[in-house]
Amino acid sequence: MDKEDEREREWRAFLEKHKEEGEFADRLAEYLNKKYEDFFKKKEEEYRAIPHRCISMRKYGVSVHKIDDKAEWNIDTDPDYGLPWITIFNEKLTVGFPDFWSTEHALERFSPSWKFAGDRYNDFLNILEEIKNKENWEKYKNDKHFRDEIFLYEQADEVANEVNKKYGTNITFRGGYDCWFETTFSIKDKSLEEVIKEIEKNIGPLYEASEKACRSLSLVHRTYEFGSLK
Repeated sequence: MDKEDEREREWRAFLEKHKEEGEFADRLAEYLNKKYEDFFKKKEEEYRAIPHRCISMRKYGVSVHKIDDKAEWNIDTDPDYGLPWITIFNEKLTVGFPDFWSTEHALERFSPSWKFAGDRYNDFLNILEEIKNKENWEKYKNDKHFRDEIFLYEQADEVANEVNKKYGTNITFRGGYDCWFETTFSIKDKSLEEVIKEIEKNIGPLYEASEKACRSLSLVHRTYEFGSLK
């Protein structure tokens, strides 16, 4: 047996081991395609109106990644649609919305020298990884390259707090390379119906948080026309 056949055998064995998880993910994809059926029908009509289109419409699908001996299941569609995505890993489910701004793109625009700074750009990427964690924001609050981004992070974090207080949810803001809102909950020993109910509870508040943060971001971008926030 050659190496390629061995890898294929190992992958099939891995999928078989996590068969129930995969079936659960498939059922969630079916639920999302049903929930957004009208959206996809409208999108398909728009696509049909485009002459010689080369990109097909993509409904929700399931992909899996192997992390050690565990499976991470991703349920998503085209991020440009602005619809929620789901990740399942280690008996926990995360639901979120596509990123509404990219820290890197913003910093390229406001501090373009970073993009062409050689090794310093690698340092910049490392900082983006570091500021995923809220506890590191204070460290860069007065940094000339990151202070405005940290200001935006704090605004987004406040939006999450307001939405959680309003709906009794546990939504968090995720910073770093790309930025979005998400929430995570345990699915251990829960039925599909119970999981869907929890997802439904969070989709509205997640959308509201994203909308509010986008409005704040637009306001900040207009402020940049007249100079830095600080």
